[in-house]
Amino acid sequence: MTSPLMPPGGAVGQVVPAAGFYQALVDAAPDAVIVVDARGVIILANRQCESLLGWGQEDLVGRPLEVVVPPALRQVHVKHRAGYFAKPRTRPMAAGTALTALRVDGTQVPVDISLSPIDTPDGTVVMAAIRDATERRRMEEDLQASERRWKTSLASMLDAFCILRCVRQGVAVVDFEFVYLNAPAARTIGRPAEALIGTRVSESLPGFLTSGRFRDYLGVVESGEPVSSYQHHYGDQLVQGVFDSQIWKLDDGVAATWRDVSDRQASALALRDSEERFRASVEDLPDTLSIFTAVRDAGGEIVDFRWEYANRAAGVTIGIKPEDLAGRSLLEVLPDHGPSGVFATYRRVVETGDPYVEPCLWYEDVWGDGVRRRLAFEIRATKLRDGFVVMARDITGLRTQAEDVARHQAELERTNGEIRLLNELAELLQGCLSAAEAYPIAARLSAGLFPGSGGSISITNAARDLIESKAFWGEVDSGQPAFAPTDCWAVRRGKPHLSGVIEPRCPHLGSSTAAWCLCVPMLGQGEPIGVYHLLWANGPPEDSGEGPLPATLLQLALSVAGQISMAAANLKLRDKLRTLSIRDPLTGLFNRRYMEETLARELSLAGRRQSPLSVLQLDIDHFKDFNDAYGHDAGDVMIRYVAQAVQRLFRASSFACRYGGEEFTIVLPDCSLSDAVARAEELRGVLVEARVLHNRSVLAAPTVSCGVATFPDQARTAGALVACADAALYAAKAAGRNCVIAYDPSTERQVFASTDEP
Repeated sequence: MTSPLMPPGGAVGQVVPAAGFYQALVDAAPDAVIVVDARGVIILANRQCESLLGWGQEDLVGRPLEVVVPPALRQVHVKHRAGYFAKPRTRPMAAGTALTALRVDGTQVPVDISLSPIDTPDGTVVMAAIRDATERRRMEEDLQASERRWKTSLASMLDAFCILRCVRQGVAVVDFEFVYLNAPAARTIGRPAEALIGTRVSESLPGFLTSGRFRDYLGVVESGEPVSSYQHHYGDQLVQGVFDSQIWKLDDGVAATWRDVSDRQASALALRDSEERFRASVEDLPDTLSIFTAVRDAGGEIVDFRWEYANRAAGVTIGIKPEDLAGRSLLEVLPDHGPSGVFATYRRVVETGDPYVEPCLWYEDVWGDGVRRRLAFEIRATKLRDGFVVMARDITGLRTQAEDVARHQAELERTNGEIRLLNELAELLQGCLSAAEAYPIAARLSAGLFPGSGGSISITNAARDLIESKAFWGEVDSGQPAFAPTDCWAVRRGKPHLSGVIEPRCPHLGSSTAAWCLCVPMLGQGEPIGVYHLLWANGPPEDSGEGPLPATLLQLALSVAGQISMAAANLKLRDKLRTLSIRDPLTGLFNRRYMEETLARELSLAGRRQSPLSVLQLDIDHFKDFNDAYGHDAGDVMIRYVAQAVQRLFRASSFACRYGGEEFTIVLPDCSLSDAVARAEELRGVLVEARVLHNRSVLAAPTVSCGVATFPDQARTAGALVACADAALYAAKAAGRNCVIAYDPSTERQVFASTDEP
């Protein structure tokens, strides 16, 4: 293979004096090219110099190079040129600082320049390729603006958020480094964000490397699996508290959010105080109440129970003061519990979790006063952690009130069941990955929380002009599956609304036969999310409180709606962040990073299936001229139009991305080279006939140049395949644009697949 700087038959290092060959070479280059000798005099120039710099190639030859250098830079440029000729070297495009070139009309244009020294019999000359860098710098500025926007979004979060990069020794992660922190995250650590960025986490939090937090981050990096919301305690010289956190992998590091829930922990302590108040409230109960913990042997077998608590009535019945019972064993105080079978009954309660209820138990024992007596008790024993709580009423001389006990037990079981289902709902919703997964789960648990009811979960659409039902339960007709927000009184009023005999009936119920319907509005982060509906064919359950709707039922409905609202808002935020990370904001196509990651996976799959995979590199022709003629707004309209045409013409199994500027990449799995060329030709033909409107004017129809390469014929890696398609694209541009060219690896040249002229 010959060097591109030598004519056929030349060898590397050979001095070739043929000026005609170099003139042909620079004329074929897509960029503006000038060749300068050691004096700084231009000895060759191509036609592209006129479009970029305004100079004709004949006008440039013989002039000093400084005619294209801005006046303010000419003096320093002479020194740099002398230094370069003293030690010539190849410099690639876009290396070094930002450069500008002087046009013949005195204006300046941003440029990228590559330099290549060439040895000739008369000495070393330098070939400079010059490219307009206006678009590249604009893209860099747009990227910086995009970075500022997402940083502003993260900075406005109420929760702490940070991005950490792995610090490695070899392949091992030994620490993490701060890349970004929002204000809440910086406040947690107690230092300004700008002072933390670029430093190791362990420098600010000395206990970090030995904490569970470091192990959590390390696990996410190694497994790639996110860690859902969990609560943990972190203690350090600077940071103390309890935090609710989420972690997910981000490049070679992690992103994490957390919320200080130390106040919630304080609430738990308050709950403990409440338990003490509860104990005080049961001291004067007429019934005995005792709490026991299991005593186990080395094999884990229950051999006794230890008294943890006894109220006054228990002390009176047994004949021992409550404070003297605490810490003593059951069989020590009441030895006949063993042979009578009561001890075995309590052990079954702990081992199985099944409560023990006996409306009339006759029991004889030697009590604390030393007198043997036979007494009758109404008893209920319920498991409590690794033990049980037992309540007993002395009914030796009384008739028990079985109905009251049964009612109390039913209420207790119902409340416990509701709490259990609410906890289960919260846990499941936190684990859901999408709204489509969350809503059916919420509907299934709603059926258990509200027996005998029907209902639905309705969510507001993106335009906020329609509320659509997403999940149902029960056999009660819930009315219209989609309705306007004004058709629900709960949405209008911003609070729960009971459609029945008192309040007006919601229009969205339509022909539903439900007697009563409770609509609860759902809000997330201050925005309306939807409506939670509960319906009863004959009215809600009876309640002893005042009003048509039981207060406990309303509170339960509000709790369920709140859980669903929180989950929906979190899932919406998660989807938005993911979309921002993989989508181009202008076209809605995937971005370049997503394409590079996905293409590698698709190539691996194509290799296992032994099927072809083609890549199209597509570029809108003369886009800079189009922008100059119509303006950047029209340019954006044209880019979006081409993106929409790509989405319409290519099947769902393919995927397209905006590679950069006006360039697109289309990946076609299971598609041969000939099929890919045909598809590209179809797209090119559609675009040529397009009518694109902007500000009531018809824009010039876009033409595109396209390069095609196919796995495994042209390349076997993602980078090589894109490079081949890119090379074919440049060949299409050199061939006059508005054509499709396939890459031909056997002859190291590009073959025309279409020769249609624009």
